[in-house]
Amino acid sequence: MSRNSKYLSHLDADSDPLSNKELADKAYNNEQLESNIQRKLQLLEHFKYAESELAKTGVTRLLL
Repeated sequence: MSRNSKYLSHLDADSDPLSNKELADKAYNNEQLESNIQRKLQLLEHFKYAESELAKTGVTRLLL
């Protein structure tokens, strides 16, 4: 996003110029990105657990 873009006016315009990080934080929903990262980490942990459980006798995917 160009700093000269008219879309910057849609971001809560402050009187102080924004750093690149602050601009990116306002322009993109970084909180949602953090949430997605946490969800992926939890999913990977579940996959590790499921893999270890599936090695046991009598455990199927349907039981997990």
